[in-house]
Amino acid sequence: MTLDWNRVRRELTSFGLELRGVPFGELTDGSEAPGDLVRMSEVQPVQVWLPRRGEASLATRASSGRPLLVIADRIHARTAQQLRDADVWFVDSAGNAFIAFGGVFVDVRGRRPEAVGEVDAGDTARDVNLFSAKRAQVMFALLTWQELAAGSLRSIARAAGVSVGQAQQTMKLLEELGEMSGRNLTDPRKLFDTWVRLYPSGLAKSLRLKEFHGELDQLQVGGLPLWLSGAAAVPEVMRAEDLTLYIDHSDGVLYTRNRWRTDREPNVFVRRKFWSVPGEVSAGGSPKVRPVPSTLIYADLMASGDSRQKEAAQWLKERDDRLRAL
Repeated sequence: MTLDWNRVRRELTSFGLELRGVPFGELTDGSEAPGDLVRMSEVQPVQVWLPRRGEASLATRASSGRPLLVIADRIHARTAQQLRDADVWFVDSAGNAFIAFGGVFVDVRGRRPEAVGEVDAGDTARDVNLFSAKRAQVMFALLTWQELAAGSLRSIARAAGVSVGQAQQTMKLLEELGEMSGRNLTDPRKLFDTWVRLYPSGLAKSLRLKEFHGELDQLQVGGLPLWLSGAAAVPEVMRAEDLTLYIDHSDGVLYTRNRWRTDREPNVFVRRKFWSVPGEVSAGGSPKVRPVPSTLIYADLMASGDSRQKEAAQWLKERDDRLRAL
């Protein structure tokens, strides 16, 4: 069966992706070619493979060293699951897809070819980005305080800093994608690892408030409480060479007291605090400087790209009760 490239490209476009550099008219069943998946400024080299009928389940990794992207007119549910388990990307002309890189996470299941004229009951939304910023906040709350899953949507939304509707939508999508069964995460460790991998290009970007250069030896607290993350939150392991902190909103007093500047390479990263600790009541005696939850410390350490901070992340992972429970 001849592949309808227009339909495939239309499905990729619906996910915010474009496939470039592939000689579409020259490819036939069984052939492959290099190309690039593009999402805004992100470019991911891939090796495109068009399997012959019945061969898609044999896909493992492209010999070129690029991630393999399997494209077919139809990829059946069992084959699609085998490809997911092998971390092989794919898309078919019906819109079933699994692609994950940078800030992209697409996982669409249950679609049938248009000619059939029917849709599985488990069909998911057409534009699936499980790790958009707001959904990532919900997953952060569910992973950090796993007991929340059994509570009300309102309590989940409050802890995640999102609306009840956004919390409900995320929970529904997690269940559709098999990440939740009832009110329990099916594989918290796997979900957390994916969340951490996509955090730098997704949620972290949405939380940015300010970036400065400044001295790190003595932090002068401003008028608002603040929360430390990254290297500054694990002084037992390393001396921080940069400072990642979270505040409720931009605080000019904090910036002025510390004489932070914007005319040099930044080493101070100010981000918006989005979460609320379940059951915590604000009190006048609360400390002005606190660490963020360990799940976020770990993510910020891993996102730094610094080998010493990644080692500190592993140190934390081995000792922190919350991280060990994932």
